[in-house]
Amino acid sequence: MPISREVLRWIQSLDLAYSVKNVKRDFSNGFLVAEIFSRYYDKDVQMHSFDNGTAVRVKRDNWAQLQKFFRKVGLAGLCTADETQRIIYCEDGAAVEFINKAYEALTNRKVQVVQKPVSTHRVPAFAKDNASSLVRTAASRIHGDADQRSVQHTVLEKLDEHERSLQEERSLDPERFSNASQVKRARGSPKQVAAKRPEIPTVTVKEIRVKQVDRSMAQLRSAVNPAGSVGPSGGASPASRTMASADGSAPTVPSGRS
Repeated sequence: MPISREVLRWIQSLDLAYSVKNVKRDFSNGFLVAEIFSRYYDKDVQMHSFDNGTAVRVKRDNWAQLQKFFRKVGLAGLCTADETQRIIYCEDGAAVEFINKAYEALTNRKVQVVQKPVSTHRVPAFAKDNASSLVRTAASRIHGDADQRSVQHTVLEKLDEHERSLQEERSLDPERFSNASQVKRARGSPKQVAAKRPEIPTVTVKEIRVKQVDRSMAQLRSAVNPAGSVGPSGGASPASRTMASADGSAPTVPSGRS
C-alpha cells in the first residue's frame, strides 16, 4: 500500500533530517518517527537519545523508547508490539499504516485512502514461503528475553497459518496436489516416438581384386633389365667371365648355349 500524497506533503513540510524515499525502510528504525513527534512534543522527545542505525538491536531500542513516549502522552494504542515488529522487519504496508495513524493523531484529519483494484495475479508455488522459512523468520523476530512458551506459541501460530494457506490452495487447485499430477511432473511429459524410422544411407564397398604373379623371379628380373648383363650379385654373369680373352680384351657375351 503506497503512502498517500496528502501524508507525503505533510511529512515534507516537517523538514526532517532525511528525505523519505522508501517508506518501509526509512521508518523501520524509528529515527524519523521520533523526529516527526519531536516537532509536536519537543520537550518529551529528545533526538540525542535515538540512533539512526540499521541493526536490529538499534531498531528495537529506538522503538522501545517510542513505546514509552506513546504511553506517556496517551497514544498507547497508536502502535502495538506486534505492529512494531512488522515495521522493524519492513513488512509490506506496516509502516504506511502506522504513518497514517500518526498523521490522524497529530493533525486531527482523516486520511483519504484510495483502494487499489484487487489483483487476480497469483503468486507461483515456487515463490511462496514453506514451513521451515516461515518458522525461521518468526524465530528471528522474537525478542531475546522471550520465554520458551511464547516462542512455541509463535512458531505454532505460523505453522497453523501455513496449514490453512495450503488447505485453501488445495480447494482452489486440487489437480496440483493430486498424486497423478505429481507423478506426471516427476516423470516429465511423454516423448513422441516417430511413426517412421529414419532412412539410413547405403554405403557401397567395392570388391578388392588381387592379381596373382605366375612368373618366376628370373623372368621378373629380365623384364626389369632386358640386357641381362647383370648377375644376381650385381657383377657380370659367370659365362661372360670365362670367355674373357687372355690379352685383356673385353669379354664377349654369348648369345646362348652351343
